[in-house]
Amino acid sequence: AANGLLNAVVNNSGTIEAQGLGTRDGKIVLDGGLVQVAGTLNAAGGEVTTRGRQVKVAADAQVDTRSTSGRTGTWTIESANANVDNADGALGGQTLSRTLGTTNVALTNTSGDVTVDGAVNWTSDHTLALTSQHGDVALKQAVTASGAKASVKANAAGEIRVDDKLALTGEQAHLELNSAKGHRFTQDNASATLSGRNASFSSNGEAYQVIHDVAGLRNVDRDLKGRY
Repeated sequence: AANGLLNAVVNNSGTIEAQGLGTRDGKIVLDGGLVQVAGTLNAAGGEVTTRGRQVKVAADAQVDTRSTSGRTGTWTIESANANVDNADGALGGQTLSRTLGTTNVALTNTSGDVTVDGAVNWTSDHTLALTSQHGDVALKQAVTASGAKASVKANAAGEIRVDDKLALTGEQAHLELNSAKGHRFTQDNASATLSGRNASFSSNGEAYQVIHDVAGLRNVDRDLKGRY
């Protein structure tokens, strides 16, 4: 049975809706050896999980977890090819950018590195979470979000590498970098920007205060033991 599951092909090219009942949120799970997503998945306020040895998301796939109550759920892609915009990746950068307008997205690579080889940008308040269970997280192209409360969370068993611009410019945006071997900026144009009011940053469980202006810099004297 286990081998049969590993070799199974799950192919969705139509529409699946899980609207939930009462206070319960919708939930959709596509689980197999090869999971192909080419249709519409709608789980209002709930969870969509596409999990397998490989996940392939078509450029025109639609995933929406927004609900009428204002709550937005998460689309989780969990596979050995959970990468963005490379030959064997799960989905393209343009598809990911568009989808972040309608759901939070969590990419988990179960085998190696999570690589973002295409630019990703969105304007909503949603979260992009990138997790490598056994390797690194590599942001090779720009990742930018302008929405208030938008966030990027990277979790790596190895290190986190930023090769280009990483910018969250909305109010109360949040950047979180968790890694066993630290994080580094590898190129001259690589940077992290948190320019919105009340933006926040944390790393490996430690919160840091983001300094935006001279007044904030002067206030450092009041707490020399703080993290900035």
